Amino acid sequence: MSEIKSNEKKGEGKGMSPKLATAESSGYMKRLFAFLIISMGCIIAAGACAIIDFSIADEFTWSPYPILSIALAWLICTPLLIKSNSFAKWALPPTLLVLPYLFLLEKMTPFTGWFVNFALPIAALNIIALWLCFFVAKRLLPNGWHFAAALIFINGAVFSPITALLLINLTGMGSLFSDSVSTIVGLAIFISMLSCLVVAGMLAIIGYTKGSSSICC
Repeated sequence: MSEIKSNEKKGEGKGMSPKLATAESSGYMKRLFAFLIISMGCIIAAGACAIIDFSIADEFTWSPYPILSIALAWLICTPLLIKSNSFAKWALPPTLLVLPYLFLLEKMTPFTGWFVNFALPIAALNIIALWLCFFVAKRLLPNGWHFAAALIFINGAVFSPITALLLINLTGMGSLFSDSVSTIVGLAIFISMLSCLVVAGMLAIIGYTKGSSSICC
């Protein structure tokens, strides 16, 4: 008993109780197990793609594309296992990796010019939206309801319509549309924007009346 008490006192002296140390160790083991499972799953999937591709064509034809995508997924997912509530752990990987991934993808395909003309502006726009949401969440709107309203407004009423219009114009799809189809597409974008504005307004009103920082209560 005296040894147990002395160990507890040592743990308290270090600023961590035995129960807390056990929970910390258990959480670490779970994260390590998840990391190994994700890594093994990615390795198996990439290996299967390479084996199937080579066994059929006697060379690597289509397999580099899914292998590159699997590598991107691994690099984006594994930082989420870091024990941290920081926004950076899930925002930084796509910010740093998506554009190089798209650039490499263009170099691997016989089609050129789509990275700068098409992928770059749309990806950059969505990265800006991601960090703008972070700024709103951390700096401006601690109220959970107001943050949800701002999130829907920024993504649904601003960036999604801009992305859709960029997609139509950069790909040249707009020139293929008839007048009736163009009207329908424009109406769909307008209805989507209006719906997001209505939902964002309702959430903002709820946040004002409840005055709560939590969205669940």
